[in-house]
Amino acid sequence: MNAYISNLFINRLLENINIIELISSIINLKKSGKNYFALCPFHQEKTPSFSVSYEKQFFHCFGCGIHGNAIDFLMNYNNLTFIESIEELSNIAGFAFKKAQSKKIINNEELKKRSDIYKLMNQVSMIYKKILNSKIFIEANDYLNNRGLNIDSIEEFSIGFSSININILNYLKQSLQNFYLLKSSGIFLINEKKKLSNIFKNRIMIPMKDKYGNVIAFGGRSINNFFPKYLNSKETLIFKKSNYLYGIYEIKKRKIKILKILLVEGYFDVISLSQYGIYYSVASLGCTTPFQIKIIFRLTNKIICCYDGDSAGRRSAWKTLINSLSYLEDGREIFFIFLPNNEDPDSLIRKIGKKSFEILIEDAKPMSSFLFDTLIKKSNLYHLDGKVKFIKLILPIIKKIPGKNLRLYIRKEIGYKIGILEDYQLEKFLSLKEIKYKKNKQIKYKNNIMNTLIGLLIQNPKLSKLISKKNEIKLYNIRIKEIPFFIELIKICKNNTNINTSQILEHYRGKKYHNHLENLAIWDHMISENLIKQIFIETLSSLYKIILVSRQNILISRARIQDLSVEEKKELWCINKKLSKK
Repeated sequence: MNAYISNLFINRLLENINIIELISSIINLKKSGKNYFALCPFHQEKTPSFSVSYEKQFFHCFGCGIHGNAIDFLMNYNNLTFIESIEELSNIAGFAFKKAQSKKIINNEELKKRSDIYKLMNQVSMIYKKILNSKIFIEANDYLNNRGLNIDSIEEFSIGFSSININILNYLKQSLQNFYLLKSSGIFLINEKKKLSNIFKNRIMIPMKDKYGNVIAFGGRSINNFFPKYLNSKETLIFKKSNYLYGIYEIKKRKIKILKILLVEGYFDVISLSQYGIYYSVASLGCTTPFQIKIIFRLTNKIICCYDGDSAGRRSAWKTLINSLSYLEDGREIFFIFLPNNEDPDSLIRKIGKKSFEILIEDAKPMSSFLFDTLIKKSNLYHLDGKVKFIKLILPIIKKIPGKNLRLYIRKEIGYKIGILEDYQLEKFLSLKEIKYKKNKQIKYKNNIMNTLIGLLIQNPKLSKLISKKNEIKLYNIRIKEIPFFIELIKICKNNTNINTSQILEHYRGKKYHNHLENLAIWDHMISENLIKQIFIETLSSLYKIILVSRQNILISRARIQDLSVEEKKELWCINKKLSKK
C-alpha cells in the first residue's frame, strides 16, 4: 500500500512520532542503557525481551523476533492495515491525513474507490434515517416500539428504514461512474433489465460502522417476516464479515475502561443490552471467527460468550471455543453463558432487566467447564475405553493452548475426571508433552564487508558523512552485487540529514531489500558504540583495497600476455605503492 502514499508524507509523519511515547502509552517500558525494555505484547514471557530504541525509532523482540517502526507496531498491536496505521499515527501527530487523501497522498484507483464507497455508505445511511424519522411509515416505527427500542437507542445506533415504496437511487447522483460505484457498494444489485435495484426492501436498517464511525455495511431486518428475516450487505472493498464485530465503534466512542466484553450473535442483542446499561457487548453476526477473537483480546483479557441454550447454540459455542484456543495465553479468559430455550440477549434483557442479566454474566461457565462437559458427554468415564476416548478427544485441544498455566490446570482437572491424582501416574497415562514456546531463530549474518557496512549505516545513518564524493565515485568500480544498493543507501542518508533507521526501512517497505534491511537493523554486530565510526572507516578502506587488488590482478595478467602501455605501467606502480602502505 505504501507505494500509493508519498514517501515525503511518511517521513514527515515518522519525524513527528516518538516511538517511545507511542509504545509506553500502551505497555510499561523501562529504560536500560540507551534502550527501553518491556514484556513483549506479542507473546507470553517472564523476562523482558522487547526492546525499543529511541535513536533508531525501532522496536525488536529478541524472543519472538517481531520488529519494525511505529507503523508496524500499530499494525500488529491493533490489527490495522497499513493505511489504517498511517491514519492512526496522523491523528496522534495532528496531521490532516483524511483531507490529504484525495489531493496528494492517494493516487491509486482502489484506494480512491474505497474512499468513494465510504462517502456513499454514509450518505445512504442518512437517507435511511430520514425515511424512518419522517414517521410516514408507521409499521416501521411500530416494529421498533414493539421491540422496546427507545428514541435514544435509535439515534445512537443510527437506525433507519428502507421502504419498498421509496427508491433511494432517486436521492443519489446518477452517472456511469456512479453506476459502478453503486454496484460495488454491496447494497444494490443489477436486475433483469440491467438496472440497479436496492436489495433492502421494507427492512429496518442497521448501519455497521468501523472503529472510526464510518458506515461500511448494512444489516436489514424484515418488518413483516419476509424471508430472509435478516439480510446483510455483500462483502466489499471495505467490509469483510468474518473480520467485523458489530458494536466496537460504540464501545470505543464511550471511552470507558474495557474490563470485559460480552460476545453475542446479533445486532439487536447489542442495541438492547446497551439500552439497558450493558455497554460492553459486540456481535459476531454469525459464527465467531479466529480473527474476531483476536480483535476482542486486543481490547480486553476477558470474553463472555452468550449463546442460546439449544443444540444449535451449543454447536456455535463449541466452534467459538475451538477458534479461541490459540489466543488463550495465561491471563486471558473466556466464559460461556447458555440462555433458556427460545431466548436471546435481546428478549431476555427486556424480561429480566440489567441486574438479573449481570448475575448471569457473573455466573458464566469457564472455558474449561464447558470443554469438560462437552467431551464427557461423548465418553463413558466409568470404563477404561471411555477414559482413553476422552483423552484422545481432549489432548489435541490442550496442545493448541499457548498458556502454560492454563494447560497445567486443565491437565490437573483431567486427572480428577479420570480418577488419577498422582502426577507421575497421570503423566504416564497422558504421555502429554509440554508445549514449549518456539523462539524464532535469530538470523545470523556472516560478518563480511558488505553486511558490516550496510548494517552499520542503516543503524547509524550519519556515517554517510564520512564518505566523500570522490570515494563514493570509487565505489562504482567495484563488481560486488550489493554495491549499487549501498551507493543508493548512502545518497538517501546524505540527502536526508536527520533520517533514522525507522525512516530508511519505511522507504524500502515492499521493495526487494526490505527484509534484508530489517534483519541488518536488528543485527548485533558486537561493536561497541565508541568504535563504530572507526570500524566503519576501516571496513570502507578494506572495500577500497578490493578495488586496488582487483585492478592490480587485471594489469599483472595483461602484462604476462603483452606489454603494458606507459599509462598502465604508471597505474600499476601507483597501485603497488598504495597497497604497500596498507
